[in-house]
This record gives sequence, structure tokens and C-alpha cells, in this order.
Amino acid sequence: MKNIIENLKDGFNEINLKINLKDLRENSLRFSISGESFFISLFVYREDKIVGSITANRDAERFMAVDMEKSSNGFKNLEDGDYRIAYLLYKSGDVLLKIEEAKSPIDSKGEVDIEKDEVKCKKESWYAGDFHTHTLYSDGKLSPEENIEVAKKRGLDFFSPTDHNFNQTKFPDTDLLIIEGTEITSKFGHVNLFFTNESVFEKHSVKGLNTKDWMLEVLRELRGKIYSINHPFMDTYEFLVGEYELRDLKFMEIINDPTYMTSLDAMEKALRAWDILLQNGYVVYGLGGSDSHLYPYEKYENSDYPSLLGDPETFVFAKNLSKDEIKKAMLAGKISVSRENLLDLKKIGDSEFSMNLKENTFHGKKLHIELIVDGEVYRACENSLQVKLNFDENYHYVRANVRCEDGELYGFTNPHFYNLDKSQKKIKTWKELKDLL
Repeated sequence: MKNIIENLKDGFNEINLKINLKDLRENSLRFSISGESFFISLFVYREDKIVGSITANRDAERFMAVDMEKSSNGFKNLEDGDYRIAYLLYKSGDVLLKIEEAKSPIDSKGEVDIEKDEVKCKKESWYAGDFHTHTLYSDGKLSPEENIEVAKKRGLDFFSPTDHNFNQTKFPDTDLLIIEGTEITSKFGHVNLFFTNESVFEKHSVKGLNTKDWMLEVLRELRGKIYSINHPFMDTYEFLVGEYELRDLKFMEIINDPTYMTSLDAMEKALRAWDILLQNGYVVYGLGGSDSHLYPYEKYENSDYPSLLGDPETFVFAKNLSKDEIKKAMLAGKISVSRENLLDLKKIGDSEFSMNLKENTFHGKKLHIELIVDGEVYRACENSLQVKLNFDENYHYVRANVRCEDGELYGFTNPHFYNLDKSQKKIKTWKELKDLL
């Protein structure tokens, strides 16, 4: 096969490639991308099915081999046929793509299909996880193996590697539960899709990625699937699809990497938006995500603490540690989010609530509980809460925040609902929600 060397153009472009295995001297192809200051989402198609993808903001090298075990993560096996390479590129200098025959150094025998499900722990319990992480397969610095190592040190039971516009095909075998996911990343917002390895780019060309219509169409087709709107009010990465119908929203990221320079304001705005949704009777559950990109010893400018996988932790109360039960528990709203220890707002009987903090400080700052009823602080307590509420027959909801003494959000619990059928949905779209903030 003749080597292909392309100086990639800015924006959307396609390259055609014909493979005849008989013409190959080696049993694999090497795809290498090099350049400075760029971001690329690249997809390899065979008969309109994605058989490989690369998302990168730095030099990257991937292999596609006849033997699947020799193919890179994100690539299937190499076969005869016509291939199409479609990419969307942002660059400020030259970016080079090389496709050439090469012997693959990859041995994935220690990895498993990321869609594999098994029961990792049989007991009913609160399980600690992270629903928003990154690896070197997009713009993260850690390998999947390193992510697993950090997650274990942090005491996590599960996490989801959600690389930008990239679907992992395999992952190192581990006693942690790995939930397949991808962060659909557009100029109009970022959305984490969970529990499926199907790529939206198989049906929807990357060409339209950064248009509002493309994002809206994808979201409409995701109805009934489990996804979250990520950091919806963060500068530069804000969710901007005003026509999005709130009836489709089930999960929203409230705490996103609290060490990042714009996160605290964005978190408070997300919290206010969430309460507006709940006041309107929308059953939306809050998630947390570390959005981890850095090495565990690194921190962002002006941050006092490193940006770590598992900060925050999202706890899910499930019958066992498996994808199926985690999914069921999420849909039932059995979710709590905190920067360190579990927050459990216990409902006793019909209308009595209790909550106790496992620790009363975080990084030396005192913690306190805020009981939220219908969007307002009903009661604030330091270490423990015990309260009986008297509700009328109208719609109500109850949840809790935990804050540091300086007001910074430490964590929250998800709501308990009363007389949900009496609620009135006065707003219908994301734009209407934003207008109320």
C-alpha cells in the first residue's frame, strides 16, 4: 500500500482509502497525527459503520490491525474494502496525518470489551463513583490504567471514562465497575452519554457538530437514554440549545471539578437552575463529575487543591455493583454528591428527615447542612439535622445542600417528591429556564 501523507485542512473534510490486505506487507496500519495547537475529531468508516476514531489535542498514534487484539482502543479489525475518513479540525498551524503500514506494538489481551457487565460486589450499598473523567484518548493526561490506579486510591467503586467524541472499545480488566460513556462535545454544549458504546457520529456526521440544529437533533434522538448535561453554565462550555425541551432532561451535572477557575460560579448557577426545574415539577436528578484531565499532583492556576478523579464523588445506592443496578438506581434518583464523604438525607416515615455529617470540616473549613424545601432554605444546622415537616396537599420537594463556612458548595442530596401530580410545568424549554436565572 502506498503511504498517505495529508496536510489536514481546517474544518470538515474527508479522505477516501481502499484496503486490499493482499497488498499489505504488514498486518496493520498506523494512523499518526502531529502538529501544534489543534483539536481533531476523526472517524474511520467502513460501509457507513465507524471502525475507528481519534480525538486528540496533541500528537497521537493509533493502530488498526487484522487481529483485533493488535488494534488500538477505539479501532476495530482491519478488513478488505473501501474506507472513508471524516474529520473536523481546529488548528492554528500545520497538522499532518500519516497512514502507513507498520507492525502494531499493541497487545490488548489484558483488556476486556468495555460493554461487558458483571456483578463486582453483591451487597446492597452506597457505591462511590465518578461520572465524568478523561483519558489520553482525548485531552486527558492519564492512561486508562492510571485512571484505575487513581480511582482505587480515591476509594471509588466505579467510574465512567467519558472522552470527547470518542467511544472506548476496550478497557483494562479491573475489579472496579467501568461504565461506558462518551462526552458529546459541541460549541453548543457538552453532554455525557452513558451505558452505551454506540457512537452518535455513525448516524450524524461530525460535519454538523458545531451547529445548534445538529445538537438538538441528536438530543431528540437520545430520548429514553441516560445522559447528563455537563457544566451547563460554565464560561466557554455553556449549554446553549435554547429550544431543548425540558421534558427530556433527566440528569444534570451540578458540581463539575470544583478546583477549576470558573466552576464555583457555574455550580451555583446550576444549583439555582435545578431548583427552578424542581419547582416546576420536573424530575431531574443532580450528578457530580470531576471532569478529570490532569495528573493527580497537578492543580489549576489559583487553585489550592489538585484536580482529582473522584472530586466530587457521586454516590449511588444500588442493590449490587453492576451496570444494570447502577442504572436502575440512577433512574430512581438514589444519588448523592459530595467532595468527600457520603451525604444521606434519610426519610423516616412520611415526612420526617434526618441527616448526620460524617465529618464536620473539609480542608479545615467547617461544614453545615441546609435543608431545602421547595427551593428555599428551610433550616440550617451544623452537624446533624432532625426535622418533621407538615405538608399540605400541594406539590412539594425536599433535598439538602452541605456548604463550607465560606459558602462554597460541598455537596447535595437529590430530592424527595410529594404530590408530584399536583405540580405545574410553567416553563417548557431551556431558554425559558435561563431567562429565569
